[in-house]
Amino acid sequence: MRFVQAHEVRQVSATGYYYSGTNFETYRGSRSDAKIDFEWFEGGPGIAGVGADNFSVRWVGNIFVSSPGWYAFFATADDGVRVWVDGSLIIDKWQDQPPYTYQAIRYLSVGAHEVRVEYYERGGGATIKVAWKPVSRILLSTGWEADPLGYSDRIQYRANVAGWYGNESPPPECSRRQEIRYSGNWAEMIAGQDMSASQNSYCYYRVFDDNIEIREGTMIAFWIYHDTSYGGNATATRHVSVDGATWDGLTLRDFDNGAGWRITDQRGIRTHPAWRQDPINQWYYVEVDLTPMAGKVLDYIMFAYDDDQVSETGRYRAYVDNFYVFWP
Repeated sequence: MRFVQAHEVRQVSATGYYYSGTNFETYRGSRSDAKIDFEWFEGGPGIAGVGADNFSVRWVGNIFVSSPGWYAFFATADDGVRVWVDGSLIIDKWQDQPPYTYQAIRYLSVGAHEVRVEYYERGGGATIKVAWKPVSRILLSTGWEADPLGYSDRIQYRANVAGWYGNESPPPECSRRQEIRYSGNWAEMIAGQDMSASQNSYCYYRVFDDNIEIREGTMIAFWIYHDTSYGGNATATRHVSVDGATWDGLTLRDFDNGAGWRITDQRGIRTHPAWRQDPINQWYYVEVDLTPMAGKVLDYIMFAYDDDQVSETGRYRAYVDNFYVFWP
């Protein structure tokens, strides 16, 4: 379990609506909770009609941001928890589980922002804690408007991938472009063509050399657009993602701590390009928690196409914008 240092935490004051049943079956009452910070252990929340097990709570409140910027949200739960900020679901771990702390990062403007939390307890110990704080440090930040722009078209390794037209004019591309972007005037485009239906096809582009120390809670966040408007194959185009390698040669895509703990996004989907199933032709927000690799140094960051299953062919094109690496 991970905890946030107490002196950094900002609490969420909210009205709690308490129910018996793990999915808000029977409403039992409400109260104002100065903070969502409860360890009921084997007991219950103290609301008439709500027992120690098989209950659920929905909190709704507001936080106030005095300075615009990136903020980290933390939720520790036993059992299930969901967190929304301004109507956007940022943490979704609706499952039976021992206490564990999840995190998400959002850019917030000055003013009030609504926070909604849903929680259920099925049995055994009961814990729910939700807090927020400004991120402690932005390690890498780019929208490809100005430095750092990273390398252009620097291929780290590839197999069975050609340029957009099936040859080397141009070769597979990874460079900033203007035709599709999330904000500003530029975004990074990743494009090429998978040429083999019988062998693994991949192209990994080395973009940033930053030697980033991976601490517990280190996050990568970015927006990605999988584009088919220029003739890209929808299945192949989805297989574009972020990757990276540590000093000792481990990669984000293949990392396994030996107990099945891999590098995944906020939805629990692996970052390996072949596993990605992001939506097509729309901007899609991705957060990647590097905590499983804590203690290592991220030598370089890559963007990549990889079909892994060796059955894809056709053109791929995706755009990445507003790319950040944080210590929360």
